[in-house]
Amino acid sequence: FAKNNPEKQARYRRAADLKFKFNMTKDQYEAMVIAQSGKCALCGTDDPGRTKLTGKWKAGHWNIDHDHKTGHVRGLLCHTCNVRLGAYERLMNEVGEEKVKQYLLTKHFLE
Repeated sequence: FAKNNPEKQARYRRAADLKFKFNMTKDQYEAMVIAQSGKCALCGTDDPGRTKLTGKWKAGHWNIDHDHKTGHVRGLLCHTCNVRLGAYERLMNEVGEEKVKQYLLTKHFLE
């Protein structure tokens, strides 16, 4: 039984998360991996990065990128792109895209 097998328990938990969070089956997830040629939709790496599945950091699975407002799944990302995109989206929501652009194009103090 999965209770005595942490790896099996992690697989069950992953399948439940896919269904609950994204209304997606494991087969649909695998089809996305194939459709993206096993690469991150943003940076194109074939390394999904790390994830904490059983209490230890291990080679991970692709992160499912989705619109937090609509729940619409956009694609699969590596760990690094997923974290960066989430931070970028929060920044855009907090200060706005135009302000970020202006900041990046402005000459700064030590130039």
